[in-house]
Amino acid sequence: LTPFESALDIERDYQRELGLSNDYREGVAAFMQKRTPVFTGK
Repeated sequence: LTPFESALDIERDYQRELGLSNDYREGVAAFMQKRTPVFTGK
């Protein structure tokens, strides 16, 4: 793999993990509802 491809692999892994968090879901919901998100750090 090139360094760029390796970086994309790492980014994919982090995005997958963070996409499962409650804060991610809250952020998306708040955006869709046009309100301020309430993040819990989880």
